[in-house]
Amino acid sequence: MTAVASEAVRRAVILPFPPRPSAERQRLALALAGLEQALAEQREAVAAWRSALADARAAVSGLQDGLHGQARALDALAGQLGRLGAHSRRLQDWAGTAARC
Repeated sequence: MTAVASEAVRRAVILPFPPRPSAERQRLALALAGLEQALAEQREAVAAWRSALADARAAVSGLQDGLHGQARALDALAGQLGRLGAHSRRLQDWAGTAARC
């Protein structure tokens, strides 16, 4: 070996390999990865649930509007039936009076 090479070897810094993670750290890393996956799935499920709630809210609102429309129509029909009943009674009274004459 030459003097330059031996000097370079003497000055060389030896870098150790990084230590391997312990079994506990590996288990914790796997558990953390599983937890992160579960949380991501949970976020997706909550987003889908909120979307379904919004759809249900819109459907119920539409049903409510339809029921209010039906109630208004039934109120109008009740008024018409009341007037028709009154007219029918007047005709019945007139017919009774005409039959006695």
